[in-house]
Amino acid sequence: MGLQVQEALSFVPPALLIPKYANEYGVSEDEAADLFEETKKFLVKSVQGGEHTPTRRLDMMWHMFILFTEDYHNFSSHLGGYVHHRPTSARKCDHVCGGGPAPCCNRSDVTCENPRVTH
Repeated sequence: MGLQVQEALSFVPPALLIPKYANEYGVSEDEAADLFEETKKFLVKSVQGGEHTPTRRLDMMWHMFILFTEDYHNFSSHLGGYVHHRPTSARKCDHVCGGGPAPCCNRSDVTCENPRVTH
């Protein structure tokens, strides 16, 4: 199956994903839903080629989405195969805690680099 951009971008999140993310990261459900939309766009762009590194918040949404394995697998099928998360030591920190930069910005935490699709 090839790239199906419209299907990927219109993919509905698993019912528990948005409230779970909002609760665990202290954001509103609207903000979590917006971030899920950005995550889908990032993954589509990533499989279309080029170098793409997600922001920290987007990466955390991606991590949580992966936990919903069946849904993530179904989403990935619209992108031509399973989209793998490939960790690296590169880091972009836009994570905000209490209105200011998070302490994580001063550490070398792991984020990810270009996703890889397998068929």
